[in-house]
Amino acid sequence: MYGPWFHLPAAQVPEGAHTLTVRLYADDHTAWAVAGKPVETAVQLTAGPRGQESHSHPAPAPTGTPPPPQAPQADRTVTLTVRDGKVSPPTGRTELRRGERIALRVTSDRADTLHVHGYDKELALPAGQEATLVLTADRTGLFEVETHESGLVLTQLLVR
Repeated sequence: MYGPWFHLPAAQVPEGAHTLTVRLYADDHTAWAVAGKPVETAVQLTAGPRGQESHSHPAPAPTGTPPPPQAPQADRTVTLTVRDGKVSPPTGRTELRRGERIALRVTSDRADTLHVHGYDKELALPAGQEATLVLTADRTGLFEVETHESGLVLTQLLVR
């Protein structure tokens, strides 16, 4: 699961009790496994009558608010804007050396969540506000940076 809760529109879930299973897959779509058993989790959810939305909250959020972490320095910054369902600058590739630190500065005209595949890093994108995710490119490969709600690919990180 990407976070402490998830939301499914009622139209996607038939009325009644269901088990939602989430399995971890590699970038090549093969299931990750330990001792031959897929890495997965399952939660129970109940869908109400049509017109109502289904929710499941597997774990409550911890109480108390920790102080915001100090922003780490980045070797490179990529600034992206999402407006009216379009990415600016247009989706492309950002080439990095392994070990390089990158800051992804994103402003979206609607609330969304930024996700970096392969690194399993996420960042809430409040509507109309800039948000920054800093990560160390410590894995080689090609990794998509996308938004969850709008499903847009913002850029691809090519780490060599």
